[in-house]
Amino acid sequence: MQSGFPSSGDNLVGMEMDVFILLGQLDAIDEDSVEARTQPHAERLIVASCSPAATATIEEVVSGVDELWNSQLRYGYDAAHIWTAESAGPQLEFITQIAEGGFYVTGAVQIRER
Repeated sequence: MQSGFPSSGDNLVGMEMDVFILLGQLDAIDEDSVEARTQPHAERLIVASCSPAATATIEEVVSGVDELWNSQLRYGYDAAHIWTAESAGPQLEFITQIAEGGFYVTGAVQIRER
């Protein structure tokens, strides 16, 4: 976070839309359960949540979200993520930066029980 600046405006809204749309396209996720929003806190610019589809397990959702993060959501320049165990369920916490000295996006995706 010290090597760039927080994303804002259209760039942040674009990432929010990507998170919302791409989570809803995962077979393991109940599309109607997907929520994503931005907030003005640099340490967590995007907050999202979702629940497993009727035939999916939490483990399948975690695997799908992890693959989605690594293949489509993170920026190519730099990124880091960690899974944490929260009382509501597993949570992906992330940061990704567009370019050296460029903007970054932070956030979390909470996997809720069905």
